[in-house]
Amino acid sequence: MLTNQIVLIQGERITDVGPAAQIKIPAGAEIIDLSQATVLPGLIDGHTHMFNTPKPGMSRETSTLIAIHNLQADLRAGFTTARDMTSHGNGYADVDIRNAINEGRIDGPRYQVSGRGIIWGAGPQAAAENSLASIVVHSVEEAQAAVREHIQHNVDWIKLYPTGGYSFTRPVRRSFS
Repeated sequence: MLTNQIVLIQGERITDVGPAAQIKIPAGAEIIDLSQATVLPGLIDGHTHMFNTPKPGMSRETSTLIAIHNLQADLRAGFTTARDMTSHGNGYADVDIRNAINEGRIDGPRYQVSGRGIIWGAGPQAAAENSLASIVVHSVEEAQAAVREHIQHNVDWIKLYPTGGYSFTRPVRRSFS
């Protein structure tokens, strides 16, 4: 914990931080006294899911509005950067939101996205039923094509599910007599 510190902000960027004796405050600068508060850097969420899996009958627009609400709630909670690790059946809507934030059309944290997940093998049934869900691949060539699609949509990360479908349910115990 440091005391008697200055955080100098010009425009929307922090330009200097340090002890009050070392930071020159420009003439005419607005001064906000936070000496009785705790100031910390913006938080980073390195693995989040702003999109919920759409419920039956839910439109992509409703799902996107919920994701925007989630992003803005995180921003208000102090998260200035978020990495969304799949759009949960919402195609590349996360790319659209990231672009809207970067263009200043909506408020949100710095936002990195991965679009649709790429699943190796059988994959969950939902991927087959929803063309906006994860991409299921069965060969190296299909995996390369899926990555190329992600690059064309300008995602920041490639989300892989190398084990295919998974479950958190307990296996059924069987007794043999």
